[in-house]
Amino acid sequence: MPDQDDLLTLATPSSRAGRSLSAPSSLRNLEDLIRQRTINVLDSLPEGDTFDWVDTVSIELTTLLLATLFDFPLQDRHKLTRWSDVATSITTLPVRVTRKR
Repeated sequence: MPDQDDLLTLATPSSRAGRSLSAPSSLRNLEDLIRQRTINVLDSLPEGDTFDWVDTVSIELTTLLLATLFDFPLQDRHKLTRWSDVATSITTLPVRVTRKR
């Protein structure tokens, strides 16, 4: 396994030169899909009723966008929120100490 310094240089701009993925063009290709999914969420909001903006709009739009960008199954997008919640709530990582005899 490379040491930490090697990991930092693995993804230099020169090492990515041959890759064909370009964020702006990739996003442009997804623009209509992202726009339609956003419209669907906003159109589904209750009119005249109180609702939880964070759950109904913010989290839903964020997970829809991430699922779209990562080609993640839409029906499993709730897992993205769960994984994020778990990852950001970890304050210390367990450390396993083994001794050689």
